[in-house]
Amino acid sequence: MTLRGKRAALLALATALACTAETGPRPKAIAPDHGPSDVPVHVTISGDYFRPRVVTDFGHDGSSSMDARFTASLGSVFLRDVQLAPDGTLSATVPAGMPTGVHDLTVARPDGRAGSLGAAYRVLAAGELDAVVASYRIELTGKPPFQAFQPMEVTITALDARGGVATDFGGAVALEDATGTAVPARAGLFERGRWTGPVEIRMGAPIDALVAMDASGRSGTSPSFAVLPSAYARLTFSSKPVQLTAGACSGAIGIGLLDAFGGATAPAVPLAISIDAGPDAGLYSDEACSVPLDPTIPAYGNELTVRFRDPHAGVLTMRANAPGLEEALAEIPIDPAAPAKLAFVSRPQTLAAGDCASVTVEVQDAFDNAVQSPGLVVTLAADPPGSVAFYGDRTCTSSIASAGGVGSDATFYIRGEQAGTYRLTAGCGGLLPGSLTANVTAAPAADESTP
Repeated sequence: MTLRGKRAALLALATALACTAETGPRPKAIAPDHGPSDVPVHVTISGDYFRPRVVTDFGHDGSSSMDARFTASLGSVFLRDVQLAPDGTLSATVPAGMPTGVHDLTVARPDGRAGSLGAAYRVLAAGELDAVVASYRIELTGKPPFQAFQPMEVTITALDARGGVATDFGGAVALEDATGTAVPARAGLFERGRWTGPVEIRMGAPIDALVAMDASGRSGTSPSFAVLPSAYARLTFSSKPVQLTAGACSGAIGIGLLDAFGGATAPAVPLAISIDAGPDAGLYSDEACSVPLDPTIPAYGNELTVRFRDPHAGVLTMRANAPGLEEALAEIPIDPAAPAKLAFVSRPQTLAAGDCASVTVEVQDAFDNAVQSPGLVVTLAADPPGSVAFYGDRTCTSSIASAGGVGSDATFYIRGEQAGTYRLTAGCGGLLPGSLTANVTAAPAADESTP
């Protein structure tokens, strides 16, 4: 083709495009043609000449671009998310808060040309929705049991008062289930009375159901179904007491299960576990620590509640195990109980007459745990009186009748001059006194040999 021929063809094409551009968009219908004022409504607009704008640059190898930025409005309110579909229709969203009544529809093409359809859409007041929707039907794709955190396809259909599909409904509904973990929490926007999409239940349940409800209280419930918990990977202490007193019944301790992502889960069947809290700790299931514990996490149970009683002060290490699972460990501080008695905790095995030996008395609770007692003063006595003397120094030169302590104990010194068996006592206020039997042996005979 000669250069003159090419120019003629391009001119003809440009003329044809210009003629086509003269015809503006012609909207013919909007579906649904009415909807509630209090929620957004998804609509589809059909008509003629919904064409994008094509721009060709003949100076750069015929490169071209397409502009499909349509706008649509009802009265003076512009619709949101206007998109040109492959079938030539426009999808859009009528925003919530539209004035009630009938509105004209206007569609504007990217080239600026526009067309209108009179009385195209009616906005209903909230009470008028009764004429559109009476209830909802929920259908589940697939067969239960479903798996927690795994999407299942759900279809929700809006029904009119006669049980037919309310094809004009394009709003949204709240979505919930018995566990309170349904995602998404809102389903919509409906298209011609239906919504289909994935729904997750994020907690196992032996019996569950989905409920859809709109703002006016119209609802629908799915058939019941089971949800298997997510697979568990390890045990965990979900709760534990911050502090405990020796010999007292502990607060509740929760032992639960976590999946591979660290989320709480549960067994689908009862899971027996083993709990080790040391040889002297008793495990119980009730608040009074009177019912022995059955260490089993129940089917679909969030956790096992444990209580224990241990007579020892210090830090108790509790371990929970189950075959194939990562162990859970908890360290629980245990304080001594209230001061209850005095006890001799350090004394000589034998004491020769005339020797000076140290003795320590400790304040203890009823379970033999040392108890901190600032300002401790211990009164000392021997039976028979005078058989053993008490001193405040290691050389037994400063005689005393009482001994002061630091922390939980008091140390003093004793000396007996005559062999025999004597009873020593230490008292302090209302505490039970401590006692000690002191065996004083005869002093070794002096060596009278001569060289």
